Amino acid sequence: YQPTLLAGIAATARANTAATRLDLHTCHITRDVIDAIVGTPLGNRITALTEWEPDVEGNIEPDAILAAARGFPQLQELTIPKGSTMGGPGFYKTLMSVANLRELSIFSDDSTTDACITEVCAHSRLESLDLGELERLTCFFVNGILVGTAARTLYRLVVSHCAEYGEVALRAADVLRLVRGCPRLANVDWTNRHTGSSSWLRLSPIIDGS
Repeated sequence: YQPTLLAGIAATARANTAATRLDLHTCHITRDVIDAIVGTPLGNRITALTEWEPDVEGNIEPDAILAAARGFPQLQELTIPKGSTMGGPGFYKTLMSVANLRELSIFSDDSTTDACITEVCAHSRLESLDLGELERLTCFFVNGILVGTAARTLYRLVVSHCAEYGEVALRAADVLRLVRGCPRLANVDWTNRHTGSSSWLRLSPIIDGS
């Protein structure tokens, strides 16, 4: 669904002075939707722009995300849902330069590479990073986290079905490097084709190599 009743959205945003979260449930969000909210009481209070079911097809366009990052002064939590295409490292560099995010979730974006994760972590103070079904990631995204300033602030990391295959698959040794290199990291959830379930985090040399 692509929202089109912009006048109604703007009127609601002007009347709303209590809500702090905007949940975009499987919608196709364009910049004009965000522009209708920017500068309103709602826009000035929003701390989270999220997707209720991020692994279900939705689409937030890059221009809409950047407009939210610039126009929602309290924004700290952002979800990029499955179905969105951000366009590569340049987008993430711009996003992190204009937003003061503490929590970022990226799901099933075919344009997200190791270089994108490097840009996300380079100069940010992220506390939570959630990566889901990012097919172009390799184990080297770990390096991007460790060399960034986010390595000093990251408290929670979720990696679900990313970098699963071949010589560049994420292994137990890579996860161990992350834990050692991120001093505040206290919550790690790693799900891959071996573990099958996030409730069983098997960091086993039998499964993951020497």
